[in-house]
This record gives sequence, structure tokens and C-alpha cells, in this order.
Amino acid sequence: MLNKILLTFVFLLTVSAQTVQASEDISLDLVDDFIAINLNFTGSEIVLFGGVADQGDIITVIRGPSEEQIVRRKRKVSGLWISRDRVIFDDVPSLYWIASSSPLRKILPYTGLQKHKIGPKYLSFPIRSSKTSESRITFKNALIRQKQKIGLYSKTPSKVKFMGRHLFKSSVKVPANIKPGPYSIDVYLVRDQKIASHRVIHFKIGKIGTSKTVYSFAHDHRVFYGLFAVMFSVFFGLASTRLFRKG
Repeated sequence: MLNKILLTFVFLLTVSAQTVQASEDISLDLVDDFIAINLNFTGSEIVLFGGVADQGDIITVIRGPSEEQIVRRKRKVSGLWISRDRVIFDDVPSLYWIASSSPLRKILPYTGLQKHKIGPKYLSFPIRSSKTSESRITFKNALIRQKQKIGLYSKTPSKVKFMGRHLFKSSVKVPANIKPGPYSIDVYLVRDQKIASHRVIHFKIGKIGTSKTVYSFAHDHRVFYGLFAVMFSVFFGLASTRLFRKG
């Protein structure tokens, strides 16, 4: 890790001299472009270093693999709570995290934030199906609140730190419930409340070892995995009952 950080600094010191010559350009590098998930995984940290030609504000937006999300709302019917309303969203980022060098409201106007979907409230998810008479925005907001609750969406931006005039660093801690797959980081250089430059860098999160085997089996053979989980639960329940009886 230390060697990687030192190499990153050498890289940035080199490219920072180049970016001074290239107006509106951004140079980027990640400390790690692959995060491994094993059975003992408790979370990790994404560390991004960058260099800019001229001073400005920086916004970074991390997006995870897209997924389907079902949002249900229960209603009380005859004294029982029953799921009556449902909305299925497509292309929902599994992770959405923002960092900025200054408060967003001071960097970009509302129109800029909305155009580039910077901020959870500016996200829009395609709807596959809907079974509700209520506003779909209510369900979208509920989904975002749930993602924030489990640490997958940011409530407030993390801090992008400048180290001098041209170099910056952004670090974001990711939780243990992170989803494997390809991730992207959009980096915006903002000046005079306008986006002067934009670059994207990619990294990957993947399972390794036993964790990878179990994950692959669960996704490639969902029916068998489900049956195995049920059989194991039944077996464990019977074994526990017999053990308590003997006691």
C-alpha cells in the first residue's frame, strides 16, 4: 500500500507539470484499481489522487453497478399490514457517493447539478412496472433513504482535499455490503459555477477465494442455492431440537 501511494505521488508530480501546460485538463490515479472481497471483508477505502492545470473546485461522483430495485409500501387492511403498492426501478446505481472541495450549492447552480445528476435527489431511475396510485417520486425518495441508511448512498458530500495549487486527494470508505462489479468515478473541475473539464476513471470490486465460489454458485445456480439454503435450515433446526431434547 505504501509503495503504491509513493508511486502515485511520483505520478502526480510528473503529470502536474504537464497539466499546467494543458488548459482545463485533469490527471487522475487510484491507489488501488481492484478491491478484493473475501470472507473476512469488513469494508475498504477508495483513494483517488488528481492533478489540475489551474485552480478550481473538484467534484467526484462514484457510481456502482446498476441493479433492479423493488420498493413496496404496506397498507393496513382489516387490521393486517399488507404490501399493496409496488414500484420496480431499473438501472439503480448500487453505490452512489459524492465528494467535493467546497459545498455543492456554492460550486454549481441547481441547473448544473440536475443536468449532471450530481446529488442523490437529482437521480432518475427508469420504471419497469408500477402498481400504485401514489406519486412515483415518493417511492424513489424512499429507495434513496434506504440506500443512505445502509451506507451505500451519501447523505452529504465527503471532502476533496487540495495539497497545494494543483494536486488533490479524495478518499471514500465503502461498507462491507458493497456489490462486486465495475465502478466509475466522474471527476469534474468547476470554475465560475461552470464545469470546465470532466474525466472518468474506473476500478473494480470482486470476490476472491471461498467468498467468490459461494457468490458465483448463488448467482449461477439460484434454484439449487435456494433449495440448499432451505434444506440446511431444516437440518439445522431438527438437529438443534434433538440436541435440546437430550439436554
